[in-house]
Amino acid sequence: MIADLEAAYTKAVERAGASTVSISVAGAFRGPAFRPCPRRGLGSGVVLDGSGHILTNAHTLAGAERILVGLSDGRVLGGAVLGADEDTDVAVVRVDADHLEPAAFGDSDALKVGQPVLAIGNPLG
Repeated sequence: MIADLEAAYTKAVERAGASTVSISVAGAFRGPAFRPCPRRGLGSGVVLDGSGHILTNAHTLAGAERILVGLSDGRVLGGAVLGADEDTDVAVVRVDADHLEPAAFGDSDALKVGQPVLAIGNPLG
């Protein structure tokens, strides 16, 4: 049973890996006037479609002046926020890229209480 679960998780990670991105942000300088440092942050996201739409968390992008999206194939692209909702902590970033691998989404209505789930992210690239 454990081997079957491991195989299922491995397959899921392999399927989602090409659609998972890292997101790094830089914002305004802050700190004491004699030693300000730029605000930096890391997060993760998922490719929604072949048009360059990336789903991420709104808190990752808060205060961002520059957004870089690292793709699974090694490309690093500039991104622009299309929209964000702080209440649900969801945001969409757009990158200008070809050959993106959109994530395959399941049917959450088909899930049952007690089924295992897997969260995949790549904030550190």
